[in-house]
Amino acid sequence: MSSVQILHRNDNGEETVVRVVDGDLIKAHSKTVRDMIARSEPALIYRISLIGPTFDSLSFVIEEIVKADEKKLLLSIKLGPHGIIQSCGIHRAIKCMQIEPEQLLVPKHLNGNLANRQVTAEEMLMVHEAYCSIDNSHLKLFNVMVTTTAWNFVNDKMTDGQKKQLKQAALTQPSLDAALAVKIRELKEVKRISKIIAEKRAAREAKRAAREQW
Repeated sequence: MSSVQILHRNDNGEETVVRVVDGDLIKAHSKTVRDMIARSEPALIYRISLIGPTFDSLSFVIEEIVKADEKKLLLSIKLGPHGIIQSCGIHRAIKCMQIEPEQLLVPKHLNGNLANRQVTAEEMLMVHEAYCSIDNSHLKLFNVMVTTTAWNFVNDKMTDGQKKQLKQAALTQPSLDAALAVKIRELKEVKRISKIIAEKRAAREAKRAAREQW
């Protein structure tokens, strides 16, 4: 099989070579590359240009494919210590290349991070871009981020400065701002009702305790 030259294309149309890889290897793991080659004229070196993911995220995914092949292992991409922005980029590269087999550990890892830590304003915008405005095939990840952020907001788990930064960032994306506003209202109502229930329960317990004293 011929070689495949993977190029990263930025928003300005400028292309940079990411890596040249064995054609059989990359075809076995990327449906996108396989389909693009199938539509091309026969060549010694196929040029495949990809737009969307960053140069670094494409490079990381291709390196993982090569390493797995060298070690004769099933391809299993792990995010490891990468932050949310880098992780989103890698996930986008995986989706853009339509990597096979499906890399279930990547969205699972992202889901855990988004559910258990508060994103920064920059991270919030990246999650919105990756999972809402461009590709909603993993909309759950966007919803997890929105729920965590709204819960932290309602329960004062962030500083006033953090709230201000997140609000200002959200205002730049109407769909993001609307999603946060809806979830915040929803959680405030849940909190209000929970408080009423707790107060009624406490009153009943107090009456029961008073009767038992007699």
